[in-house]
Amino acid sequence: MMSCIENVLPGRYHVSVNTGLGYVSSITSSGTDLLRQSLVFGMGASIPPMEITVRDDGAEVDGTVDFGNPTPDHSVQPNLYGSPSGVVYIASIDRIGAQPKIAWPDSEGKFTIQQLAPGSYHAFALNRPDAQLQWFSEEWLKQHESNVKILNLVEQQKDHVHLAVIKVSE
Repeated sequence: MMSCIENVLPGRYHVSVNTGLGYVSSITSSGTDLLRQSLVFGMGASIPPMEITVRDDGAEVDGTVDFGNPTPDHSVQPNLYGSPSGVVYIASIDRIGAQPKIAWPDSEGKFTIQQLAPGSYHAFALNRPDAQLQWFSEEWLKQHESNVKILNLVEQQKDHVHLAVIKVSE
């Protein structure tokens, strides 16, 4: 399927592709790996064709979240059933612009994320969703390094991780 991108200003762009099945294993354009580098083009230049490869042999991570003992100022919000809830983030370390994979643990703290592309990831759990993506900074990661796990995944790998919830304030 061919599509055309029109009226784009010259500059640097991160290319992101979402798929309902599998994972994007590569995006290339004129020899540039767009998973790790920006798409760059100048005034009057046309966007070179992109080749996107989707695979279905991704890694799987399952695990448990330890909600600990919440304090009043950093509480874990209960879900609709009164059980503690949190959010698990699996964020790519080596893919620019990649959206983190998100899982919602069940009442026992168990979660599963499937079809992760091979690569390195930060894995952690927060007491609530973080719309501001505070965790994206090196400073935040260093401050919480004891509760942030690093995963190195390959095709078809099944990994298990235990995460202690990181309590973030409003």
